[in-house]
Amino acid sequence: MTDMEVCSNGYVIRGDTTIFNPWSIVLSISKKKLDCWWVNSGSSDILHEILCPNRVEFADMLRIMGSNSPATRWSFLTHTGYLTVGTIQRLDGKFAVANIRIPNYEILTEWSKWLKRPFRKNRALDGPDMLMERLHRGERERFSAPLRNYLQDLSCFHITKGREDLYHVWMMGISVELKRRSWTVRSNYESDRGRLDISLELGDEIKAIVLKFIHLRAGAQPTAISAKVEEGFRQIAESNYCLKLGNHIKRAEIVSICLHDRNSEFKFGTAIREDGWKYDI
Repeated sequence: MTDMEVCSNGYVIRGDTTIFNPWSIVLSISKKKLDCWWVNSGSSDILHEILCPNRVEFADMLRIMGSNSPATRWSFLTHTGYLTVGTIQRLDGKFAVANIRIPNYEILTEWSKWLKRPFRKNRALDGPDMLMERLHRGERERFSAPLRNYLQDLSCFHITKGREDLYHVWMMGISVELKRRSWTVRSNYESDRGRLDISLELGDEIKAIVLKFIHLRAGAQPTAISAKVEEGFRQIAESNYCLKLGNHIKRAEIVSICLHDRNSEFKFGTAIREDGWKYDI
């Protein structure tokens, strides 16, 4: 795959045809330089405004489109080029239910800016990748405090029961930079008696990170968040989430994160490999 394909290709039309972004291709050829020509031709605020519509005109625009639901927003972002269709799952009446993805590197830079945007409000935090590095060093409070603020800033979705996967997406997003720094990031894979949410391994280091997300249903009492975060912590141990970590991993920082409205609570622990995994719960 050429650099031009990585940067500007990837848009899927008619189910199986992949095309380039013509604006970026024309400018790349005329200027003899690969760059993010299309996304740099306008404001980068559209992603933030569509996903978190604060201004009246954007909220009104979504209502005119017929709905202010997450599905409407994903459809809008697909038609405007910020996402593309991955695979078609099934047909639901006149509509196709499909997996969507980021089409290419040029658009990935825009999503990266959106994911990092809340961190710019916290001058003590250099970037989202620093969160995992701090947790890996055992700096639990310096991990949880900015992440709590980050999740509050992004709590503009209507998160329904059982939709912890949206938080997985955000956490995977802020871990993008880690992949460039010898980290292995995996999400939602089977591990012994359960499905692990997110695991992170740093090169040949013997310590890993395991994260579990729990979402407290709408209408629940805020006081229930403590019991729920304990439930997530026990699930890590009872389902043996560390089983599929690399053979070189001897220790894991385990974290249960419970989310309710704009609140979040964290519980930290440690798992050690000694003739099997032992969990400090």
